[in-house]
Amino acid sequence: MEVKIFFNPVLVNITLPNGSWQMAAIPKGGWQVSETMWSLRLGLLVISTLIILPLYLLGRFLENKRRSDQRFIHLFNTTPIAMGIVTILGIISELNDHFKNLFGYTQQVIPFIKNWYNKADPEYREKVLETWNAEIERAIESNSTIKVHEYRVTCKSGEERIVKISGKVMEGYVLATFVDITQRKIAERELIEAKEQAEKTNQAKSEFLSRMSHDLRTPMNAIL
Repeated sequence: MEVKIFFNPVLVNITLPNGSWQMAAIPKGGWQVSETMWSLRLGLLVISTLIILPLYLLGRFLENKRRSDQRFIHLFNTTPIAMGIVTILGIISELNDHFKNLFGYTQQVIPFIKNWYNKADPEYREKVLETWNAEIERAIESNSTIKVHEYRVTCKSGEERIVKISGKVMEGYVLATFVDITQRKIAERELIEAKEQAEKTNQAKSEFLSRMSHDLRTPMNAIL
């Protein structure tokens, strides 16, 4: 059995004084090939498709993942909340720009979580470590977020800040968030102090009026 194929023409280049030409030609009845050759070509076409298609799909997947990673990194770095990514082994994987600006630490300074505790919590690191590790274990067991706790953090500059730290355990990583509440704590303390001062003033005023009333009543009683 023979199959006629009408592709793969023979190309002939012709140069004339007024230009160059390229002519394509095939036999009038088409190329004569055997059924075996046709099957071989068809098999090669199928094999090529099976090889190229997965590579194409893999390329699309990697490109989509690259774009997704870029979007995550952009959001991670531009979010107004200090954030860090730490592996379960204690390696600090990422610190966003707000974290670096708030505390002054970079990954070069604190490559491991133990370096962070040594620098950020020098006076009560044992308590902090115990609390944080217990909260991570609880979050893993219950598949929930890490409970918020307030910590006193010493910045690279030596300044102390009050920070609420929480996070989420995700596939071997901990995404930790740091919310600075220093100014709020200062305002609360000033409000309490102002209230206490007002109460002391009112108490002193009441005592003064009471004495004045007593001093005024004593001579009046003598007269009466």
